[in-house]
Amino acid sequence: MIVFIIIGIFCLIVIYCLITFNNLFKLNNKFKISFSQMDVYLKMRMDLIPDLVATVKDYAELEQDTIKKINEISNKDYDKLSYTEKIKINNQISHHISKLLALKEAYPELKANEQFLKLQRSLRGIEDEISISKQHYNAVVKDYNNIVKKRPSNIVAKLLGCKPKSMFESENMKVNM
Repeated sequence: MIVFIIIGIFCLIVIYCLITFNNLFKLNNKFKISFSQMDVYLKMRMDLIPDLVATVKDYAELEQDTIKKINEISNKDYDKLSYTEKIKINNQISHHISKLLALKEAYPELKANEQFLKLQRSLRGIEDEISISKQHYNAVVKDYNNIVKKRPSNIVAKLLGCKPKSMFESENMKVNM
């Protein structure tokens, strides 16, 4: 009788491990898909930066420091960055782009520049898509991290070498857990 109980417990443990493995595998694939969807919009925004900088550069002589920082960030080979590096860089870019777009208030002639207005509309559309993509990405990461961190599934995750993924959040919105 004890042998059957031990075999039953062993079978339950194996089944639980298989279910956890499958959930981790499924969520890891969802993570990759959600990041790649968001990455398309992040890349589109990166591609607009040189045009935005060139348009603003003529008007904003006082903002050369911001322009220099944006150029440094956008000159990195985006496709070779890890997903955590992309998150970090895009948080920096969001901060600096908002500063550049705010220049239109200080430079009225920039408000009238058709190229600037076109870039601003394009950026607004891309930012909306990034925002939606971030929400989906963060929801997937939360589900994945829950399995990786919660007991007893964290044991299976450790055995498989799974580590928590980084959320995509603004620098001023980070919450310590």
